[in-house]
Amino acid sequence: MVEVHDPDPPLILDLWIGATSAEVRRGLGQARQALCGAGFDRSRGEEAELVLAEALNNVVEHAYADQPAGRIHLQILANRRTAVMRLCDSGAAMPCGRLPEGRGHASTTPDKLPEGGYGWQLIHRLADAVCYDRSDGRNRLELRLSGPPARGRANQRVCP
Repeated sequence: MVEVHDPDPPLILDLWIGATSAEVRRGLGQARQALCGAGFDRSRGEEAELVLAEALNNVVEHAYADQPAGRIHLQILANRRTAVMRLCDSGAAMPCGRLPEGRGHASTTPDKLPEGGYGWQLIHRLADAVCYDRSDGRNRLELRLSGPPARGRANQRVCP
């Protein structure tokens, strides 16, 4: 999904998560422990957890529309320098079959801002690469984070 020259780091977590808030919280705890155990940068690990939380909650709320029978397959590959988080589900496809752009909202007036829609903006800002694919009735999302914290990061790749 993501074209890189370096090989992927080793698999550190392979987990199935039910499409509920409680299961997402449990999965996030396991992801945090796995990233810490792999020696991934602590501050970048916090960003990885935030990105993963947004992505998993989007799957629960939108792909499965709060149907708790849904399942999400989460794999994390990581070492000290790179974390790759792969999510796979059989819920509804992304609108128009592609990732939301994650652009900011045009209005600066607080009462005119929408209640939601900030998750994709956050994901795009913090991840180095965000890739989405749908085939055989399954969504596949890959999120890649590496190096120091993303503040000021401008070299993000978004896969078609």
